Amino acid sequence: MRTVLAATLESVLNEGGLAAWGGKGPLFICRTPGCAVVYSNLVGNPVLTQEHLKHPYGAKLGADPAIACPCFGFTWDQVETRKKADPVSATIAAKIGSEGCDCRHTNPEGICCLAAVKEREEGG
Repeated sequence: MRTVLAATLESVLNEGGLAAWGGKGPLFICRTPGCAVVYSNLVGNPVLTQEHLKHPYGAKLGADPAIACPCFGFTWDQVETRKKADPVSATIAAKIGSEGCDCRHTNPEGICCLAAVKEREEGG
């Protein structure tokens, strides 16, 4: 489990999610694709799901759209189809630090998606 910064939660949660969280304590992100939980604390209260987010968390099954890179809008389908000829990871790497790159506030994980995109391109 990975702790997500309050700045990330404040940016990605909708009004209902913010109310459920209440700004109390850290939340952890669940990256398991088949699990409905996106965020929870160590005791499981609150439990926040896709319905608490402004935009779907692309790592979850059924996310529509399944966004891999919230900063630049790449989907997991694009990662798969471009991995040989024109890897999305190369485009993201070239754009890191540019205008629009704001992982802390756009990615529900609060971190850069580059490692996850590279892992998927390499067959992970």
